[in-house]
Amino acid sequence: MIVRLQEFLVFAGALVACLVLLHYAWRVWNGKAATTNMASWLMWFVMDVVIMINTIIVKEPYLLALGFTIGAGSVFLVHLKKGTWKWTGVETFSVAAATTAFLAGQVFGGNFGIVIGTTAMVLAGMPALLDLHKRPERTALPVFAYSSVAGFLTLLGTLPWSLGASLFPTTSFIWNALVVWLIRPRRVN
Repeated sequence: MIVRLQEFLVFAGALVACLVLLHYAWRVWNGKAATTNMASWLMWFVMDVVIMINTIIVKEPYLLALGFTIGAGSVFLVHLKKGTWKWTGVETFSVAAATTAFLAGQVFGGNFGIVIGTTAMVLAGMPALLDLHKRPERTALPVFAYSSVAGFLTLLGTLPWSLGASLFPTTSFIWNALVVWLIRPRRVN
């Protein structure tokens, strides 16, 4: 019974991750959400794929990474039509880190790839985090909130925790919760 609950939590986390990004893609398509840099969404898609591949290598639940991969891929495809292309140092770093994580997973094992890929995601997200802290984008709040929930559900579903099973969901949970805290509406005294 516990195993079924864990499987359900992992599936629910993946479904939440996928649906929140599909909803965001739909909002961008319909002009209800601002477009962003399509190169950034390509970067997130590639990094999610690398995390997913490495998670499969270590035979741990990969559905959260699959959910984010499908979602980020959908947002990228919408941005092909609606967005702009701007390649920056962040994208260059991300591609290099994703390549390193993929190769590390192949040579040294999936856990190395997961650690390098997850670390790269955090570092690549720092400019966006700092930008959101300076200029909070309240319309992005649900995307980050539900992404945090997706990470939390998956984390609960991966008990007993191992590096390969829990690092990515833990990071997703904490990172997205931090963004929600930074962009939350604040009371003005």
